[in-house]
Amino acid sequence: MRCMKNAKFAVSLLDELNRTGGQRLQRLTAHASCHDFTAVAEEAHSLKGAAAIVCASYIEELAAKIERAARAANSQGTENLISQLTHELQRCLDDLPRLRRELTKRGNT
Repeated sequence: MRCMKNAKFAVSLLDELNRTGGQRLQRLTAHASCHDFTAVAEEAHSLKGAAAIVCASYIEELAAKIERAARAANSQGTENLISQLTHELQRCLDDLPRLRRELTKRGNT
């Protein structure tokens, strides 16, 4: 994570992903179920940026693929990618407490 060696700032970015990641995924899923591909692409773009900020590269990559699939109105591709993203985002969110502890420890040294 590129946070100018500021552990407190890095933790705040992780906390933001923790607060908003699930909500973004829910909106993405809801838009996909309504076949609102414009909204899916916009939400995926937003999640892609959030993932990039915390260097969650696989989430960023999946969000980019969802954005492209949605812009192409590829319903099946979008749904499959959202399923993968759901799994990967949960893995990431599950790991946040450990990352927070490591960053906090580094910031205190």
